Amino acid sequence: MASHGFALSASNIKKLAYSFAIQKNISHTFNNEKKKAGQDWFLSFMKRHPELAVRKAQGLSTARAKGMTRQECAKYFELLGNVLRENNLLNTPQKIFNLDETGLQLNNNPGKVVTNKGAKMVNCITTAEKGETISIITCVNAEGSFLPPCCIFKGKNKKIEFEDGLPPGGKVIMGEKSAYVTSDIFFQWFQEFFVPRKGLCKVLLIMDGHSSHCTNVELLDYAVANNVILFCLPSHSTHWLQPLDRSFFKPLKTYWSQTCQNWVHNNPGRNLGRLQFASLLNAAWCKAATIQNGTSRLRTCGIYPFNPEQIPDYAFVLDKVAQVQENLNPEKNPIEGQNENINFPDVHRQDVIAANDDREDRNSFEDILPVPRIEPGPSNNRGHRKQHAEVLTSPETITVKRAKKEEKIKKLKQKRRKSQNV
Repeated sequence: MASHGFALSASNIKKLAYSFAIQKNISHTFNNEKKKAGQDWFLSFMKRHPELAVRKAQGLSTARAKGMTRQECAKYFELLGNVLRENNLLNTPQKIFNLDETGLQLNNNPGKVVTNKGAKMVNCITTAEKGETISIITCVNAEGSFLPPCCIFKGKNKKIEFEDGLPPGGKVIMGEKSAYVTSDIFFQWFQEFFVPRKGLCKVLLIMDGHSSHCTNVELLDYAVANNVILFCLPSHSTHWLQPLDRSFFKPLKTYWSQTCQNWVHNNPGRNLGRLQFASLLNAAWCKAATIQNGTSRLRTCGIYPFNPEQIPDYAFVLDKVAQVQENLNPEKNPIEGQNENINFPDVHRQDVIAANDDREDRNSFEDILPVPRIEPGPSNNRGHRKQHAEVLTSPETITVKRAKKEEKIKKLKQKRRKSQNV
């Protein structure tokens, strides 16, 4: 069940053991009132199966489960391989770049601390309930060389002091409505940060399919004019295919949290604000932006060296569920569900009609707990088109996006004319 994305908790296993014993007519000493096995049985069960362990599960959205399939991944690597071969980029790590954004909060996260045993409450001072979020645009090439960070603050008025202490070459850009990356901000970063540092040769820039990266036709034309191939990752697959997501952002946020916590301890009573952000980011950035972190996940994601086999089989959760369902009766499987809402058969001990030695194996494990079914279809409820792997700077893609932009402008003009006539 865990490999299918529906891992069972200890309580689920206890209920399953009770249902299995009842339906198989196995004599037991389980609690008939709670309809579950006891803790002693569970501990013995874990000892009998040393291959099992209690782990902290990570959430995987239905959209990501549907988006990360073998078919989608195969198309992505086929297209990426063609781009690398056609442009002679297979053995040029300095020309292969990866881009992504993340957010850092201006607040200290206490994390785990050491205190007295039995303490009912453990407090740690923070500068605010929830700090301001600042976006960081990060870019690295396959040699492990990081471009300076570009930080986005919400607001109009920029102070020179905001950049004091940033890593060399770093810059602050103000976002009028929010600190999120917009198409205009990304275009500014592309012009001022990326193009001047990439060199004169043709390079490949791999990024996700966020609207700020894909919808600006002027950006795509500018990329073509400056020998930049913009390559878009398939949607809902970046947890496996996006190198910066897998290798860099976690250590960066860990070092950022430690740096903020040290600052709060050394400056009691002071608020952590924008003027302190640059120097704190510099301390965390220098620890996280190492060559090892830069190169390891481009290798793990199969980008450089190019190797589609780097993605493990257990990454394709939905494919595993489909394989199991092929061998089962579809009518016995629920459409969708979560392991917190598993319904076990409502049976009682008095329903046992045969002795332990005379029981019949009428029920299989799948009859008691079917593998939940995830139906194929859109990965979200809003009907948005799924973004497949795509070369954004190809002539065909630019033509399509330019036509969509012209159509959008045409509709806006018609709407304005109607409003003026009214």
